[in-house]
Amino acid sequence: MALPLGVVAVVLGIMGRHRVKHGDATNKGMATVGVALGGLALVLAGAVVAMGAAFLSSDSGRDYNNCLEKATGQAQRDQCAKQFERDITR
Repeated sequence: MALPLGVVAVVLGIMGRHRVKHGDATNKGMATVGVALGGLALVLAGAVVAMGAAFLSSDSGRDYNNCLEKATGQAQRDQCAKQFERDITR
């Protein structure tokens, strides 16, 4: 959700700064904060996506995913989660 909202914040902030520049608005500070926080949201969302991709491509992530694909019931999925927790804490 941060990615689309970050884009919206940056776009609206830029539009607000443009309006201030042309004398149609007086909220330059608020527009600047919108651009800055929107940019921060985009950077953080990108970092989360990168970490998720790195996790899923790791051995532990692949093992967990394979285990879940083979699981036929909740008890087996719970066992996959327990095994995954053991894998990442060692």
